[in-house]
Amino acid sequence: MTKTQRNTFSTERQVSVIIGNGRGQVEWRDLKSSSLYLRVSANGDRKTWRYQYRLGGRGSRLIRINLGEWHRDPALGMSLEAARRTVLNHRKTISEGGVPQIEKTVERQRAEGITFGRLVERHNAEYLPQLKTKKQQQTARRLLDTYCVGPWGALPAASITRAMVDAVTKPIAKEQNDDGSFKRNKANRCFLTISRVFKWAIFMQEHPHNDAEIGAGGGIHKTPTTAPPNLGLTQSKHSSHMPGGAPVARQRSLTHDEIGKLLRRLRVHGRETRPSRLDPTKQVRDNWADDQLKCAQWLHLKLLTGARGGETRLMRWRDLALGVDNQWSWTIPAEHSKNGHAHTVPLSRQAVAILRELNLTRPTERSSVSCVFPQKRNPQKSVTDFGKSYRTFRTCAGLTEHGTADKVNPHDLRRAFVDQLGAMTRDDDETPRYTREFRGILLNHRTDARASSVTAKHYDTSDYYLAKRKALQVWADFLDTQILGVEPIARARRSA
Repeated sequence: MTKTQRNTFSTERQVSVIIGNGRGQVEWRDLKSSSLYLRVSANGDRKTWRYQYRLGGRGSRLIRINLGEWHRDPALGMSLEAARRTVLNHRKTISEGGVPQIEKTVERQRAEGITFGRLVERHNAEYLPQLKTKKQQQTARRLLDTYCVGPWGALPAASITRAMVDAVTKPIAKEQNDDGSFKRNKANRCFLTISRVFKWAIFMQEHPHNDAEIGAGGGIHKTPTTAPPNLGLTQSKHSSHMPGGAPVARQRSLTHDEIGKLLRRLRVHGRETRPSRLDPTKQVRDNWADDQLKCAQWLHLKLLTGARGGETRLMRWRDLALGVDNQWSWTIPAEHSKNGHAHTVPLSRQAVAILRELNLTRPTERSSVSCVFPQKRNPQKSVTDFGKSYRTFRTCAGLTEHGTADKVNPHDLRRAFVDQLGAMTRDDDETPRYTREFRGILLNHRTDARASSVTAKHYDTSDYYLAKRKALQVWADFLDTQILGVEPIARARRSA
């Protein structure tokens, strides 16, 4: 009997009695399926089915595919009959122009579910465009690509665990900024972005979506970022399960001196830098000056109205209207408001003066644009960000020192608006002129208690338009006293 005849088999019983040679792996060939081989380990404890073929015919490279381990019981492995059926399926795939390796990979991915890399790819394409600002979209993409896709991209999304999330996010919280502070907020943002990806995946699996790709192979049934159970350990009232700890609310506000610096710079910023006509860089410097001027006008309107930066940046000309009192007001539409509720802001004389600089009373000059702060390339869309211009403004106004953590952010102007209004007092006593609830109305805040109360729902339907107009005019006059150097509280009292 030749060696070739010895290394062959044709029945399941012959496969079961094959043993190893004690020296190395040996391949046995199936007599009924010439492309099917059985690889036997040296000690005979492992037997693996292999399919061999040449995709380009004789002379081309030999391709081998592992089909699985042999076992007589189909529940524990692949029998001889099952291996032969698999070989027939692969031959059919080849005859139809397919590639068995790709088909096998697709079947494996279907069994394991969608990979994390593919899930992030779909999340970025389908969900992120729904976010309000491009900055939010860019931040989410950057966090996922930098910290998550690399280590998890090829893994099934359902296999991601809380320990794996902590291994990625906790080191971020230990990194330091230039001013020495830790990047706890960045770690929390990364953690919440991961959570949002999995919550979106679960949403896409549920009715009526029932996404076939995300839901394959059992799919994703829980997020790996859920809070761990409380095991009776002593925990702080404000503890958090996020890697950066409980988020700390920013308390930065502007003092009277800082408001004075801000307002004095607002009056000249972007106006004093315009070059002469003979300057060879006139166009470049003009564009820079225009950007700086728009940023100063945006900040001034934000400070006068107490509105959010994004709401002010998205202001449209059609949102401005003359009321019955022949005075201007600005209606923030629900789609631009953070809480999804429209809000009417009466405009003070100072705010109207800024809008006049932006062609408020010249409709023919703004007929081609719809936004108060339009983009240069597309006037029908508002600017996406004032980041670079604001950093230049902040430095010129002397509101920050390089490398310090106590920088003035645009949102701090909104906080200064609330603090200074709350500090104003009456002539006869020391009670606040503007209560906390009324200042919340000016800010368009809707607390759960106020929104769900019977009084707010059925009786108190007023938007306090006249009271808001008087308060915002008093606030604008108060800011003028800061510029003029007059005692601000006394001037505010006289103007009330």
